[in-house]
Amino acid sequence: MKYFVYIIFLSICMFSCQDEKSIHAEKILKKWIDKEIIFPENLNFSIQGSERASNFTIRDSEFKIIAYVDSMGCTSCKLHLSEWNNYINNIDSIYPNKVQFLFFFFPKNGRDIYLTLRVERFVYPICIDTLDVLNKINHFPSDMQYQTFLLDKNNKVMAIGNPMQNPRIKELYWNIISGRQDSSMLDNQPLTTVSLSSSQIEMGNFSWEQKQEVEFEICNTGKIPLVINDVITSCGCITAKYVKKPLNPHETSKVKIIYKSERPERFDKTITVYCNASNAPLRVKVTGNAH
Repeated sequence: MKYFVYIIFLSICMFSCQDEKSIHAEKILKKWIDKEIIFPENLNFSIQGSERASNFTIRDSEFKIIAYVDSMGCTSCKLHLSEWNNYINNIDSIYPNKVQFLFFFFPKNGRDIYLTLRVERFVYPICIDTLDVLNKINHFPSDMQYQTFLLDKNNKVMAIGNPMQNPRIKELYWNIISGRQDSSMLDNQPLTTVSLSSSQIEMGNFSWEQKQEVEFEICNTGKIPLVINDVITSCGCITAKYVKKPLNPHETSKVKIIYKSERPERFDKTITVYCNASNAPLRVKVTGNAH
């Protein structure tokens, strides 16, 4: 299983990253695969950032997925709580009690994280680690894309990466949990070509309290159907809606971008479209000034 995970993970990195980033990912993988994550005693978990979940314990489940979020940058940009809700529901519906999800937040502003948890209605237990104890014990990578781990029953790392930020990582986790050891179905898709109506969208100036919506078009310019596997946003304050059915050759579909700021800011966000295009993933920059 270790060899399978190693090969699949490297194929993900080589497909989506430049050589320098692939080398960086390989070093992290070599260091962390099979490493045991140590959990400190007396961890306090809460639900929706308010009620103490006194009966919550870290159990001896077959798998654990732990997500650590540090205090650097915009915390809400890193959470993607609605996506995590859907992901957990999907796994629990097929493999009940097989995977335990553990969230550890080391927030820069405790008030902001509690508010975000309530607004997002995130109902799963989380640990607000104000002293950053978990990280100090384990010394997690500083790169946020390597601060999520899939663990075995002995709390040893089987795979690394945030499934909310890369559908191939999501598929890798799913394959390990389900016991599959074949190659990625996403990488085996036949490729087509696409064009975007715009690779950069400027929303202009607007009140930060107002929700903003824009659209861009994606056109299948190839000879086989285009399949959009996922659309990932760089921040929890921006979401994307799109039609999930395949696009036939020469067919066009719209992707709606919805931005809702939590505070006044000049923003620069990225929308990443994962699909079976030869130049995928596709990236669209969304900028503006919410004052």
